[in-house]
Amino acid sequence: MKKLLLFACLLITSIAFNQTIVIQVNEVQSFYGDPTWSIEQVVNDPYYFESPRRVNGKYIINFNNGVVELYKDGEMIEETPAQIITQDGVSIVTILEAGFDIGLIIDLRFESESVTFYQYGSSDIEYMKFTDFQIVRPS
Repeated sequence: MKKLLLFACLLITSIAFNQTIVIQVNEVQSFYGDPTWSIEQVVNDPYYFESPRRVNGKYIINFNNGVVELYKDGEMIEETPAQIITQDGVSIVTILEAGFDIGLIIDLRFESESVTFYQYGSSDIEYMKFTDFQIVRPS
């Protein structure tokens, strides 16, 4: 157990100082709800949800210089600045694109690894959970 705790601490520390992760996403599922609700409320009781769908996407997130690259089907679609805040192993990556409130919630903790894309609309919020994905960390 001590080794697992040490590993988790080192992993979180390495993410804090080492700076690029790659997220390969193969399947997503979207949930829509009231923008004042928490992510748990939207996922558990959405206004609307979509069935899981296959995708071929990749996010490269550079924590040092705050840049996110988005790839679809192997081609770069966009490179955009981002504000990245990490606390307790969870990173909130806000994509700084004029006119949009979008980003990623990345939980890098060993026991609860997850990635969720979010996008606020005028009357709702979409949480797109990555249901099949891999996170490649620096070695």
